[in-house]
Amino acid sequence: MVERLRDGSRINELEKEVQKKDRLIKRLRAQINEFKQVQSNLRKAGRKSKATEENKAEIFRLREEGYSYAQIAEFITENSGEYISKSTVAKITKEYYRP
Repeated sequence: MVERLRDGSRINELEKEVQKKDRLIKRLRAQINEFKQVQSNLRKAGRKSKATEENKAEIFRLREEGYSYAQIAEFITENSGEYISKSTVAKITKEYYRP
């Protein structure tokens, strides 16, 4: 073994193995990060949105017409019978609206 260490071949082998392991670790960490992003809300944890798909469509339409968040919230509340705040309207608009 001492002879193999003297000529450096064993050291080179070990360095190559370490480099392989480093690349593997980087690749696995990247996969873990991707998985965490996908899995973050698979359980559908947290509050559920009060707005239905119909309400969202109405929110987007009214926003395009230039109504304020407060005006939209009042309109949706009156027409759907369920209270939706202006901050909820703003959140829905920011999350889902794509002009």
